[in-house]
Amino acid sequence: MNGDLMDVLAAARSGRPEALRAFVEAIWPQAYRLARAVLHDHGRAEDAAQEACALTVAALGQLRGDHAFPAWFRRIVLREAYRQSRRGGPEVPVPELRDDGSASAVSSADLDLRAAVRALPPLYRVPLVLRYVEDLSSSEIGCALGLPAATVRWRLAVARRKLGIALRGGR
Repeated sequence: MNGDLMDVLAAARSGRPEALRAFVEAIWPQAYRLARAVLHDHGRAEDAAQEACALTVAALGQLRGDHAFPAWFRRIVLREAYRQSRRGGPEVPVPELRDDGSASAVSSADLDLRAAVRALPPLYRVPLVLRYVEDLSSSEIGCALGLPAATVRWRLAVARRKLGIALRGGR
């Protein structure tokens, strides 16, 4: 966990409103990315991320040590995203946006890859996103998902094989 987030976390534990606001702003991007990986719907991912951030703030007193925060937080977000996915609802494709909010110009290969990743079941898609977007190790992913690292490595291998097949057109 980087030093800036540790400072924000320590301040948030004080319960001061401005510290809590800064804390939520610091954790929001990761919460949204993880929720979007599970739900691939902008609105539902925002809802899940907001609920996960609120649950995180409410449960800060239960956190046993700052070093445990990253895995603890990922579990909260993923649990909320899975809960949201079980509730159902329409899945509306949303164009990918750049940081400035405008639609990005992407190659057809990028679009094919994104579509192939979205088509993966969450069982494979979530570990793949945690590995290649969040840059987590197999053991960190296992901790977040409650799985042994070997199972995570197996799911990643299956996900990569499925992506390869999808990108080659099913051959």
